[in-house]
Amino acid sequence: MITNKLKKASLKSTFQREKILEYIISRKEHPTADMIYRYMLTLSPCISKTTVYNTVKSLTKTNLIKSVKFLGQDEIRYDGTVDTHHHFVCEKCGKIYDIEVLCQNFNKKEINEHKINNVYAYFTGICKECKK
Repeated sequence: MITNKLKKASLKSTFQREKILEYIISRKEHPTADMIYRYMLTLSPCISKTTVYNTVKSLTKTNLIKSVKFLGQDEIRYDGTVDTHHHFVCEKCGKIYDIEVLCQNFNKKEINEHKINNVYAYFTGICKECKK
């Protein structure tokens, strides 16, 4: 499955690309490059941060993953869900959740004659775990 995704995106299938893409898709916390790097060190102790950064850049460029930046956070997060969706960011613990919200404008290509390329939306508040 991962190999096919890379092939469809015209990317050569390498161990690093496969494992990084697999990790991002399987994680729900929207990992940072540093989190991915720490994980990859357990699989390949000689991997460099540059390899991780270059890999997430190519995976993002080919739309296999999305990069997401939230206000107030310095690091870019990576999301394995490339379909348009919303996020919820907990103000207390910092966890990021994918949430489903019906939005009539999600699939529009233009709004008020403005061409829409991407939709990024998120909510902030206190997650259900922190509310307990």
